[in-house]
Amino acid sequence: MKSTAVQCFIACKRGPVGAARRVGQNASAPPLPGGVAHVVSELASAVDAHWVASAENQIERDALARWPKGVEVDPDGLPPFRLSLVDHQSDVIRAAQDRLFSNILWRALHAVWDDIEEPAFGPEDARSWVAFRQFTRDVVDRLSSASFSALNPVYLLQDFQMACVPPLLRKTRPDARQALLLHCAWPSLTDWSKLPRTWRRDLA
Repeated sequence: MKSTAVQCFIACKRGPVGAARRVGQNASAPPLPGGVAHVVSELASAVDAHWVASAENQIERDALARWPKGVEVDPDGLPPFRLSLVDHQSDVIRAAQDRLFSNILWRALHAVWDDIEEPAFGPEDARSWVAFRQFTRDVVDRLSSASFSALNPVYLLQDFQMACVPPLLRKTRPDARQALLLHCAWPSLTDWSKLPRTWRRDLA
């Protein structure tokens, strides 16, 4: 029988804490300064949320191997919460981060394209978009498994890295409520139209 113990799930690329250290069966870790996770960390504690975030480096991948089903984290200075890390292939997270999250999509959504030269997209960018799609599937798989026993899950998806999650997540949990919060303004039609059409379709 499904339990209603955990209902709210927050997903973002960057987790709310730094490298976790083991304390008994739980983990203790310092909160990360800045970033989306820092902004919503108090909200997460207030609603007893279950965090889902990417394992972006070897330390986090080691933590994922140690706690594959998630772990209760006791962050310094914040109320405790549950954290589940997403397992990405290293080339997937690297391609998505280096080409898209910190470059192309960041520029598009923050309206900082070069006003003189139109952006050109080549094979490497196409490969990075394939990586982004895999990144998205990884997140959806982790959210689905983390919320499997929740009767009425609510998914709070944080920022543009999660933009392609909703339609895939809806296939696994069509009954669930979702909210995607972009931590920037939506770009103008001029800036938006500079992205490849297939990318715009996936994002919108």
